[in-house]
Amino acid sequence: MKGTGRPETTFVLLLIQVGSWLLAAFSAVIAALAGQPGMGAVALLTVLLAAGTGWLGVALLYRVRRSRGLLLGFEWACLAGSLLVWLLPGNRPGPVALLMGLGLPACVLWLLHGKRARADLA
Repeated sequence: MKGTGRPETTFVLLLIQVGSWLLAAFSAVIAALAGQPGMGAVALLTVLLAAGTGWLGVALLYRVRRSRGLLLGFEWACLAGSLLVWLLPGNRPGPVALLMGLGLPACVLWLLHGKRARADLA
């Protein structure tokens, strides 16, 4: 059995991304309970985003046909969103924010792009 481990590595990175989003949703729930009702909607959207990402990661492991393309689009959107947020005036991201917002999506994109990735994930 010859393999690169590319799907498994991508899945682990997606699990890290899902875990961080679920922690962010939990903090939004706490803010909603403290009197900011709009944060409840943010928490719900974040949980849905994390669930969709987790589902796409599992679909990638099982080599569902459209999962690679959907993940590519999703990770490009995450990367573009992080870049747009950091271009706001007065926003200075720390090292953890840089790694989670730029580093993690960039690594997933690197694992998903190219002919070899297409062959490994097909």
